[in-house]
Amino acid sequence: MTHDKHPPAAIEQANILSYITFNWIQPMLLHGRKHTLVADDLQRLSENDKIQRISDLMLREWTHEVEAKKQANMSHNKRMKRPNLYKVLWRCFGLYACVPFVSGLMECACKIGEAVLLGHVIRFFDKPDMAVAEGMGYAMALFLVTLFRGTVHHHNFFHVLRIGTWTRQSLIALMYRKCLTLSTSSSISTGTVVNMISNDLQPFENCAPFGLYAVLGPLEMIAVMYFLWKEIGVACFSGLLALSLLMPIQVLFSRRFGTIRTKTVQARDDRIRTLSDVFSGIELVKLCAWEVPFQEKVMMLRSIELNYIWKANTMRAINMSIYFFFQPLVALFAFVTYWLQGGTLAPDKVFVSLTLFNILRQTMTSFFPKALESMAEVRVSAKRITDFLMLPELRTIGDELEDANMDLDSDSDPNPDAVNTKGGDPILDALIEMRDASFSWAIVSEEKNEILEPSAKEKKQKEDQNKEKAHHDIHKDNDVVALDSLKKPILSHITMSLHRDELLAIVGPVGCGKSSF
Repeated sequence: MTHDKHPPAAIEQANILSYITFNWIQPMLLHGRKHTLVADDLQRLSENDKIQRISDLMLREWTHEVEAKKQANMSHNKRMKRPNLYKVLWRCFGLYACVPFVSGLMECACKIGEAVLLGHVIRFFDKPDMAVAEGMGYAMALFLVTLFRGTVHHHNFFHVLRIGTWTRQSLIALMYRKCLTLSTSSSISTGTVVNMISNDLQPFENCAPFGLYAVLGPLEMIAVMYFLWKEIGVACFSGLLALSLLMPIQVLFSRRFGTIRTKTVQARDDRIRTLSDVFSGIELVKLCAWEVPFQEKVMMLRSIELNYIWKANTMRAINMSIYFFFQPLVALFAFVTYWLQGGTLAPDKVFVSLTLFNILRQTMTSFFPKALESMAEVRVSAKRITDFLMLPELRTIGDELEDANMDLDSDSDPNPDAVNTKGGDPILDALIEMRDASFSWAIVSEEKNEILEPSAKEKKQKEDQNKEKAHHDIHKDNDVVALDSLKKPILSHITMSLHRDELLAIVGPVGCGKSSF
């Protein structure tokens, strides 16, 4: 299957009307209605959705952020601050995120407009003297606002889900590139990296549809309270008071979600790390019959992880129950207060107020809590991903040469009589210098010719033997006496030097000492 077999991306060829109404996807839907869709029927990715563009953009902005932090800390002589992953994501996708934010504001205005127009339509039926044209105008306006709201709603979710997909894909590509350059000094395991990619990136995608409601929610609540004031007066504040009782609960839930998320990922990392160690040393586990202890250890870690997951799901269930419980409670507080003030509960006021309270319920008890919950999980994941991206990397040859040239420039002496380290003395330029060197392996036993590590008692006995031999042969060199048990040198009379930008190759027949060198 080649790239040319796929039809071009229809979203790039769509006109404004087709883009607004999502008509550009209609040909594929019609084709799928008559035929079974196969891989060749899928359209090509648009240029904005290609992973090459997204990953390069993320890598460029992340590198810029790291370099900016380094330069800022070097200029202020302070400890290096951590790069901000949120700033990187904003520079990558922040401008595009303004589109769903504007469409979200328009959707909020349409929802409030529907409630207001609904009140005018109900008043038209209660007032026979109202002109028919006026009533038809309100009805037509209600229809158009509802239609426009549906269109804006789908565009809002289309763009935010697209941003969530971009964020996930770009971070996966950035972490994969980091894995290719990780230094061996980093102790992170493969299972931990896989866990981060499969679990820690999901909150970013989950936060995309609801994250904007952390800002849109309070703005919508202010607008709704204004129109409620016009409908039922001071009684709207009693409903707001009942709704305000929900805010401390949501803040508490948000903090608890963040804490549980942190403990959950820690427990998951411990379990995956233990499983990786068991699988890597499974031969030793089977040899020593450690299956049952390790099984109990893994099950214990899994039970701890499931305990945190159960707590998180319980809090989500409570949050969902609050969503269905608070709407009638808020309406009860508001209408009872309005009735006690002597007001008449007319149909237009009841239906308009219920619609407005329902808007508050959907936003402030569903979308807004989900926004806080997902943002708390994103905060934990962002910290873990930043820690991973800041792990030490392997230094390339270009980096080594650049540092070497900087060292030579800094160490150069302006005195013309001094030795020029850039090429004057080859000894100073050499990385490794040997002259008539000889090498041998460790001390060996005379009987079995095996490499041994002498104990303290053996060392003392050897020293006593050497002293006795020294009395019998006083002309024998002391160094030879001390090394009489050393194996014959494997490498002798080695003279060589290794400079920068040089490649050293060791060649020779089998058994000549290549590995020893």
